[in-house]
Amino acid sequence: MKCDEIDILALPDGPLRSALARLDRSRAFRSASRHRALLHYLVARLLAGQTAALKESVIAVEVFGRSAHAFDPARDSIVRVEARRLRARLATSHADEGRGVALRIVLPVGSYVPVLLEPATLPPTAEATRRARDLVEHGEHFLRQPLSRLTLEAALARFDEALRESPAFAAACVGMARAWLNLATGWYAPTRPWPASMPPRPCSRRWRSTPCSRWRTR
Repeated sequence: MKCDEIDILALPDGPLRSALARLDRSRAFRSASRHRALLHYLVARLLAGQTAALKESVIAVEVFGRSAHAFDPARDSIVRVEARRLRARLATSHADEGRGVALRIVLPVGSYVPVLLEPATLPPTAEATRRARDLVEHGEHFLRQPLSRLTLEAALARFDEALRESPAFAAACVGMARAWLNLATGWYAPTRPWPASMPPRPCSRRWRSTPCSRWRTR
């Protein structure tokens, strides 16, 4: 391997330094020097703002020592294979030893650019997603009722709670937007009661087969 690993001690003391050190010590990476080096290289490029250079051909040359002139990604899949293995090691390490950490490093599928996730941005659990889905259904129930300030506020409360459970739950975002739109535009205003001094007139015989309308001619 041509690239050098990051000097973890040279990084500023903080979540990223702790995250890399924890991964290096984890069971998933302890004896995987190739994947440690690949991870360090990807993170170093990220910190340097050089994510545009994280391409298969560049990684093949700088990390795996392939020839810049002879490397053919159609015949040599080393970068894709090792990135997939690195992704699996990261997932295993986070699942086994990543509880309560301040920062996680993940490698999204189809990308060589690592992503740093804080606890608030971590993907929700299946249970949290189920609770968010139930709360959205309750919020939609209130939106289906005759609109009033009470029903809209009840819907907003359910959507807000759903977003607390699963911050990126799209259905909760859509429901929240619909409820706020109705609230902001005043569409929830109740219909004015018919004045007692003006009792509604029955439809004329001519219009009996159609709904009553203020455009009656008789």
